[in-house]
Amino acid sequence: MLQATQPPSVALILSSALGDSLLMMTVARNLQLNGVPVTVFGQQINTMRDWFPGIDIAPQLRPGACAAKLAAFDTVIQLHANRPFASLETMHPKVSFSLISAAPIRPSRWSNDSPVSAGTN
Repeated sequence: MLQATQPPSVALILSSALGDSLLMMTVARNLQLNGVPVTVFGQQINTMRDWFPGIDIAPQLRPGACAAKLAAFDTVIQLHANRPFASLETMHPKVSFSLISAAPIRPSRWSNDSPVSAGTN
């Protein structure tokens, strides 16, 4: 008999910036819509929890309790690699950072020494 596998649980750690936090709530909702249990940690969103019914939202994690709380999750996602927790990957074996990085990603056609002007392809 085949046994159903449980989808991996995800902890989503938000930054203190409201715009970034709202952006990451779309990730939380998409995970939820695809059957993935997700818990969102963030102070801004915790105060706005009524705006997001059905999503498990918790207060911002504290540095001393972070590793212990995250141990219950299969995957941890944080928007920025260095905030709110630097070296988060040392606290959990499966940490992912969003596609937004500290350094801008530039298309290869851009030269490092010449600015791109409007209308240039």
